[in-house]
Amino acid sequence: MHLILIAIILGLIAFIVLQMSSSRNTGDQSGASDTRTGNKNSPTESVAFISNGKLFHRKPGQDIQQISSPYVQNILDKAERRNELHSWKKGTSFEPRYTGRAADMQTETAAMSFKTAEFVDADTIVYFLSDGKVGGLFEQNLTTGAEKRLLHQQGLDLDHFHYDPDGDRILCSSGSDNGIRNLSVFDRASTRITQYTEGDTIDALPCRYPGEAHKLVMQSAGIGRSEQGHFMAIGPASLNVLCTQSQQLEPIVEGDQFDYMQPTVHPDGDLYYIRRPYEKPQVGTATLFLDIVLFPFRVARAFFHYLNFFSLMYSKKPLTTAAGPEVQRNHRDIIVQGKRIDAEKAQRQLGVTRGVPSLVPGNWKLICRDRTGQETEVASHVISFDISADGRIFHTNGFGVYHVSANGSELLFRDSLVEKILVH
Repeated sequence: MHLILIAIILGLIAFIVLQMSSSRNTGDQSGASDTRTGNKNSPTESVAFISNGKLFHRKPGQDIQQISSPYVQNILDKAERRNELHSWKKGTSFEPRYTGRAADMQTETAAMSFKTAEFVDADTIVYFLSDGKVGGLFEQNLTTGAEKRLLHQQGLDLDHFHYDPDGDRILCSSGSDNGIRNLSVFDRASTRITQYTEGDTIDALPCRYPGEAHKLVMQSAGIGRSEQGHFMAIGPASLNVLCTQSQQLEPIVEGDQFDYMQPTVHPDGDLYYIRRPYEKPQVGTATLFLDIVLFPFRVARAFFHYLNFFSLMYSKKPLTTAAGPEVQRNHRDIIVQGKRIDAEKAQRQLGVTRGVPSLVPGNWKLICRDRTGQETEVASHVISFDISADGRIFHTNGFGVYHVSANGSELLFRDSLVEKILVH
């Protein structure tokens, strides 16, 4: 009986190894096929985007350039010098993994990644860097490369920047450990953060309301919790107008069937936003049955990763090398508007749209709502968009960046796993 059980476990482990090898090969191929190419004779706006935790910038008629943070580079340089200084300890009892200081050194040398960014003007961009524990708000001159640290502290979590030139302030959302996000504003002159909303909600993606300094358009979703206070689900996202003086919310678009996200007001007064189907939490008999069926496979996978962990710890080698080096997680998974998406699976299932693979299905639509409430579909397969000061609309499907013209959406350039775009 024990031999049969061992044989089944070994068979499951072999199956998992083959699946991992196949997915890695697919990931390598998809990553190799992505090139930053496009039409250089495109609109005159500067376009920036975040991809795989890195920030890129494309000036009109020029190639795409990566924006590097001198602060992050300084951290990496210090880590490299420290590694060179202590290289003689490798393999001896003085090595950090023997003395218990390995975890501390790993934390200190962890590279910070770009979480969000926003143009202040054509030559200035602000961005937020985070390593999951420490966050920093920085400003950089795109012409000289000079960087200014505006705010930097433990536990700082900012996202969804929107610059308000009238008040020289940055509208954003601030997060906490319990999953709550509230609207905040960062004043560039005083470098202070003021919180606008509170409660057990996820308030995000604020946008200034033209002509009224005390009104913001925002996205909001309620958090469902159990009687014990444990997180259970997130409700559908709605769009609201917030009066910062009275703290009153006025709903604009809401419903149980869709998420309404990323509100942006066009210079002509129309409201643009992304609409996608709301996925209700799957709880019931079918889910329980599926968990029971998949339980042996999940146990085998956990057992394999348990053994693989010890192999990496003591021999510095994984249990499987059939697919070569392990594929980075960011080549497979991406967080899009609060939802984790498998990039490989999306490419296989969704195919090609307008000559470029899409990360999200066609029911992720960019909608224009005029002042009378009439809605018009502008584009599909949209995960992020932005509107320039002169009213041009840009959007991305995750692998291509487009601008909307009289002929529809035209490809500006393509890249790999574009999470957010911004234009000036």
